[in-house]
Amino acid sequence: MAEVESEVVNDMLLEFLETWLHNVLYISNVYPVQVFSTRCKYRVKVRQSVFPELNDYIRKLLLSLLPSIKSKMVQSISVNILEETKVVQSFSLQLSFPIESVEVNVTDDKFLLHCQNIFKSQLTALLNCEGKEVASLSDRTFEVHTQQVESYENDQSDWILSDMDITMETSTKLTPLLFNDAKLFRMQTLISN
Repeated sequence: MAEVESEVVNDMLLEFLETWLHNVLYISNVYPVQVFSTRCKYRVKVRQSVFPELNDYIRKLLLSLLPSIKSKMVQSISVNILEETKVVQSFSLQLSFPIESVEVNVTDDKFLLHCQNIFKSQLTALLNCEGKEVASLSDRTFEVHTQQVESYENDQSDWILSDMDITMETSTKLTPLLFNDAKLFRMQTLISN
């Protein structure tokens, strides 16, 4: 993939990740609803923080992820919602990139529309997910973790079908929301309660 095309994909992913992070924080009630305004992104109503310190944190986080995204080594971004020190909910966006070169014209309107539809469907699934936590706002914080692929040989066996629920040994329910494939990247959102 040409460098310019790679930059287009990286920029699209970062823009989506920013929107995804804002909406994870909104639906998990880490901050009061007044901290968020409604915006339209990818033809869907989403929430965006109007709190400058939070916005700066998210921007710095995304900039720190840029090298991993450019090198296609980021495997997942997880946001853990904590009450005191206990994780009560976790949102994970899994990403994978093709091992071999894929011929896609990233400036083609069809490809851009396809990516926009993927981002829209991911956000719609996230905003409509069941089991939105309702808790005292003063008790909630969050932490963000990233996981890198150990080698460029991406293992595609980790994908979970979106119609499956998995109960983990710790009685945590893992729910895949949606899986999408855009040829140049794949993504899936998982929630655990």
